[in-house]
Amino acid sequence: MQIISIFILQFLSLSNASAWHARRNALLRGNGDKYASKNEMVKNIEIGHDNNDNDDDNNNNEQDFEIKDIHLAFSDTIDTYIFSFTTGNKIDSPSVKLSINNKDNFFIPSVTTISSSRKNEQKLDNEMETLAQNEFYTFPPTYKSQYFHHLKINHLKPDTRYFYQVGDNSKNQKNQMWSEVYSFKTPPSSQGHNGNDNNFKVNVAIVGDLGQTKVSQKTLDLIKERKDRVNAIIIAGDLSYADCDQSRWESWFDFVQHHHISNSIPIMVAPGNHDVEGRHMCGNNDIKEEFLAYRRRFYMPTAQFAEFRNTYYSFEISQLAHFVILCPYCPYDLQSKQYKWFEEDLKKVNRKETPWLFVVTHEPFYCSNKAHYQEAEEMRKVYEPLFNRYHVNIVFSGHVHSYERTHAIYSGKVVRPTSTNEELQKKQEDGTVYITVGDGGNREGLAIGFFDDKPEWSAVRERKYGFGELEITPKYASWIWTCDEDPNYHDKVVLKL
Repeated sequence: MQIISIFILQFLSLSNASAWHARRNALLRGNGDKYASKNEMVKNIEIGHDNNDNDDDNNNNEQDFEIKDIHLAFSDTIDTYIFSFTTGNKIDSPSVKLSINNKDNFFIPSVTTISSSRKNEQKLDNEMETLAQNEFYTFPPTYKSQYFHHLKINHLKPDTRYFYQVGDNSKNQKNQMWSEVYSFKTPPSSQGHNGNDNNFKVNVAIVGDLGQTKVSQKTLDLIKERKDRVNAIIIAGDLSYADCDQSRWESWFDFVQHHHISNSIPIMVAPGNHDVEGRHMCGNNDIKEEFLAYRRRFYMPTAQFAEFRNTYYSFEISQLAHFVILCPYCPYDLQSKQYKWFEEDLKKVNRKETPWLFVVTHEPFYCSNKAHYQEAEEMRKVYEPLFNRYHVNIVFSGHVHSYERTHAIYSGKVVRPTSTNEELQKKQEDGTVYITVGDGGNREGLAIGFFDDKPEWSAVRERKYGFGELEITPKYASWIWTCDEDPNYHDKVVLKL
């Protein structure tokens, strides 16, 4: 009955809100219907979470002022970072201490106007802005979150190692507290590099449907091995698999932070269906807001639409690559705020200065797996013409728990064929490559399998766990997908401008 409903909904017009919400709610209720067998799911056991516990969800009892969940993100300019962390209780003055290239000489950036009495003193380059302080949420029936703090620091130097601490810079020194010292390295700058300089590069790890299982741990271990060269991590939706159990969000942050990844590499997130956690998904009419946990726990760039905070936005790395995060679970029709914002965002990208354009959206537009087949078909019809018009190079997705890469295609037709380890011979502006990388770990198992007849547009497909790394230079972008089970086995393609 459910399959029939989804099939019918795919042919309904999404021009009005009621049709759109009906389709989406049906999809949200259909999680996990085409994934691993029960035996396979048992092997993919979650780390750090006991599904049989009956602990009171009201936290903040013994944690007090413990600093946790430290993570970084890019902000609205290439020299700006967002620092996020949580505390068990409210704090007076969330702050960040910085030190350049060593663990000494820490300073606290501030937004101040130099007075006339100090006009001869050197002003610190960095400025700090508090985006959210002591923010929290409640989740029916009993959960209350810890307190979230999000801070933005600008004017960070490129290609520089920073050491930092986050904490409370309270005027009352007895209340001051700071985390241990962490570090991160900013990406290189495009200034001073010409278009033929392939020594100028940035690397981005991309993974979807991560979760917090033993497989997830293997994926993060492999990413950690590349930590010294990876400038950012993008998670293409379905982060914690909390699925309305808010304690899983807490264990997921513990899990990610344990690998010393979130506190040293910016993590950019896209919303997945498991991240919605609205009343339809959770079966609780007391839940008044969707993406409640997701929107509070992260702070991504482009917050101009408060009701869709963190769900769609864009950012750049080194002025070399422009990334756009889209949301299949927010209105996306031609009249929607998301569509209008997306088109305006694409218009602003100067491809001479920023030659690469990538899109991340949870549901794949092209995938030949039986799981979630063509669920994004209506969104594809709306957005693919924009991808073609503005020459989007690659679209990354999760949702389907397998790996698949297409040729460069438009409207289901191959524009440029590709093959493993071969460079594309035509201009990159011809067609778009679609990559499904929803095989990061999850807790549902691998997707059930691919259709026997491989579509002409499908280049490589594997029912295996893994992740991808995107190396970007002014002239080429190299994509390598690595298999968790056998790190020597991979898929590689190089796109040329």
